[in-house]
Amino acid sequence: MSGNNNGYPSSKAEFELPCGYEDEAGTVHKTVIMRKMRSKDILEIQKDMKVKEFANKPVKMDRDNPIGAILGSANLSYLFALLFTRVVEAVGNIPRDKINKDLFLDLYQEDMFFLMNQYAELNNMNPDELINAGGNAEAPLTQ
Repeated sequence: MSGNNNGYPSSKAEFELPCGYEDEAGTVHKTVIMRKMRSKDILEIQKDMKVKEFANKPVKMDRDNPIGAILGSANLSYLFALLFTRVVEAVGNIPRDKINKDLFLDLYQEDMFFLMNQYAELNNMNPDELINAGGNAEAPLTQ
């Protein structure tokens, strides 16, 4: 993993975002602490009405250009934003109750892709598996 655990158990990792999240005061927050996903996280994400809507409209993924497929698919960004609200425990000095889907939707794409890769690595997944799981709201997001 490009980050390090800094004393955290192997179920968590700390790393630096390439660009960082800029808050309303102009402070850039780069340090992220992420944990592995639990089964109950998947169930909570699936309760979201937009996710239920996406399950009825599956996205065809382009395996030759997964990044292009993600950029062209707003529902994937939303799914991953929900995912990260569950597994990201800290973003810089931002209070935990302010770490929500809107924060992740405001990230630069480079940071969003970085988070996806860190999540995949933390959960022992191939990044392609993560992208393909994200394209189907009913597919498990962990192994």
